[in-house]
Amino acid sequence: SLLHKFNVLFANQISLQYVTNINLCISIFGAYHAGLREIWQSNFNYNVKQTEEEWHHYNPIYTSRGSYWHFGIELGYKLKKNNRKTQKELL
Repeated sequence: SLLHKFNVLFANQISLQYVTNINLCISIFGAYHAGLREIWQSNFNYNVKQTEEEWHHYNPIYTSRGSYWHFGIELGYKLKKNNRKTQKELL
């Protein structure tokens, strides 16, 4: 069952990026989005047979904050040109 219609997420991302001479950016990334509010809940019902006469009934509840992992490949363009001369002067 849906508990809330929206959620607030915090995102952490790590990426490996390569910028070409024509300012084309290629990167691979992995991100984890951590939800703050519980957004859905699932109820499970099952019985476990311990002995021939004895059954145990369990009703666990699983809730989720909507957290998830996100992996991908990005392709972009860097608007500001790299100035290699300025970078060398800074070093």
